[in-house]
Amino acid sequence: LSPKIGRIFSGLLNIIFSLFVYLHNIFMKYYVSENKDCKIENAVELPSDWDQFWNDGSKQWDFIFCRDTESVQWRFFSTPEKYSFLIVRSAERIVGYVVYKVIPDVSRSTLTIADFLFLEGFELEFNKCLKLIRKTGMSANISSIELWCDSKSVYSPILKKNGFICGSTFPVICNKVDESEELIKPKRVHFTLSDSDNI
Repeated sequence: LSPKIGRIFSGLLNIIFSLFVYLHNIFMKYYVSENKDCKIENAVELPSDWDQFWNDGSKQWDFIFCRDTESVQWRFFSTPEKYSFLIVRSAERIVGYVVYKVIPDVSRSTLTIADFLFLEGFELEFNKCLKLIRKTGMSANISSIELWCDSKSVYSPILKKNGFICGSTFPVICNKVDESEELIKPKRVHFTLSDSDNI
């Protein structure tokens, strides 16, 4: 807004908005549910029990791209891109994860949640990760947090409760083959930014 309304007014609006975000984050601490028994770790490498989590997690979806050790290792750990990889554990068992990265820009820095998945019954642990991600975003002075999520997903109400709003829709384009016909039928679809070439 600075070039359009001047530095003084845009600076004032920025202070008001920053105060709103700060108060919103405080409110979120008491508004969203989380399990105190679950712990979050920032992984620098993929743990050895990852495939057990993937085998359990993939069963609850009609359509989901592969997230086994080989594909996740290639997608997030072997790449020159810098991702933060949060793993949530309950009683030493992986119950979920969130992958994100900060994309700095002079005019508008963003924090993009590239991927996330939780076992059935542990979806509310997403709240705990989002709280940590908001804190990271505030310290990095980001303008927004962005992600992709199916509007009918079990995660959609959680995201709305955390202040996310639906920005736009996007098409899934695929070849006219048997697999594309199957893509129309599923009711439980998990599709995130990391399943595309956007990040």
